[in-house]
Amino acid sequence: MVVNVSTGEIVSSKFAKLYLDDIEKLKDLTMGEHYLLLLIVKTMKFGENNEVLLSPKRKKILMPQVGVTTTNSISNMLRKMVAKGVLKKESDDDYTYFVNPRIYFKGNDYNYVETVEKYDNISGVYQVFKNKKEMEEALNKQEDDELSA
Repeated sequence: MVVNVSTGEIVSSKFAKLYLDDIEKLKDLTMGEHYLLLLIVKTMKFGENNEVLLSPKRKKILMPQVGVTTTNSISNMLRKMVAKGVLKKESDDDYTYFVNPRIYFKGNDYNYVETVEKYDNISGVYQVFKNKKEMEEALNKQEDDELSA
């Protein structure tokens, strides 16, 4: 959230970060898929692991915005975006998708680490530091612990 400190006015609170790690995957999207992705990103909630619920009702709302006439068209676009690595499907849920956090993300750095680990099905691999000094201290401690073991 961006706030004017002299007036207290919220200047901007709606944003998504664009990461360059997997951005090349966007070049493979059709115009319709790209527009659908932008609509999905726009509705993602801050700090919720890039998870989006795309129920039949939600697909029906998206149809005219994307320029298609059936929910099957939306489902086909989603399937193709999963195959292209832009979205990931929640395996035990028909309607839950995750936007690749290495492309778009809504949240803070701590949420980002959790989201990438959830997206990649890993845990404890990444760590967020407040500054370079904190990172160096943690890495030195880890090195010392490994040497003494």
